[in-house]
Amino acid sequence: MTKRKSVLLAALVFLCAVYTLQAVFSSRGGAEILETETVPDRLEIRGNGTGSFVLVRRAAENGGEDSWFLEGQNFPADPVVARRMAETVSSLRLLGTVSAEAGSAAFGLDESSVLQVTAYSGSGVIRRLDIGKTSVTGAQTYAVVDGENSVRLVSGDLRARFAFTAEEVRDHRVFSLDPAAISRITCESAAGSFTLEKNGQPPVWQLASGGTSAGSGDPEKIASWVSSAVNLQAAGFPQDTAAGDFAGAEPAATVRFTMQDGEVTLTLYPPVSEEDNFFRALSSAQPWPFTLSSYTAERYQKDPAEFAADVP
Repeated sequence: MTKRKSVLLAALVFLCAVYTLQAVFSSRGGAEILETETVPDRLEIRGNGTGSFVLVRRAAENGGEDSWFLEGQNFPADPVVARRMAETVSSLRLLGTVSAEAGSAAFGLDESSVLQVTAYSGSGVIRRLDIGKTSVTGAQTYAVVDGENSVRLVSGDLRARFAFTAEEVRDHRVFSLDPAAISRITCESAAGSFTLEKNGQPPVWQLASGGTSAGSGDPEKIASWVSSAVNLQAAGFPQDTAAGDFAGAEPAATVRFTMQDGEVTLTLYPPVSEEDNFFRALSSAQPWPFTLSSYTAERYQKDPAEFAADVP
């Protein structure tokens, strides 16, 4: 038997043994549930490929949900991602111990591969988690918990819960408006300018100006566009761009949503070059410049003629 075949055979035996252990641990009903006494209010995440960042929880007022922010620049974090991280470190399902080599590269726990999570409550550490590879089945993860000298098999894909960059964990939501609360929308772009208003009982969207004539337009087509326009996610947030950089620039589109309690605006600026597929944008809903894909930007450069009712 050649040396290469011997190495491959040894690797196969190792993988089979690992898979058997996973199957055995998964089938056992006596898994250990490890829970923290308090909910974390600070999460430090460090990864060789994802960089380092810190999430801080702020308690909600008036009984609402707590919110999470990226420490330092005070950017809001994606609430679903941050909440899932906090819930994961707060309650771990340990399926068993698989090795005494806590820093083993075979389990993805070496310095170049490990993903480290430290959870705090106040100034105290309530959980340390070194996350390694996912198992062969993808349903478990190798990890070192609270500085132990052994590798544990933990239920779930922990890397999918924590392997984010700071940019990825940031909340990309620009605004999410309630269509029922909006009474008027104005839109100006090279494709055309128009104003939408609600009329009648029950209220129905109509073209107040733009298109063929005031009061025209297919209410269903208009309502469909409104439904798509009131929710906006940014493609990204350029780190080297400030709101003041747009002074004097000619907008590609301007949109205003008027509600009883105020107004939300969106201003789009053309890409910086023909090779760039992203529009630059500002919104009164949040203070940071952001980018939108050309596909998303087209939504707000609407030709009012497209609202016309179909001719039978």
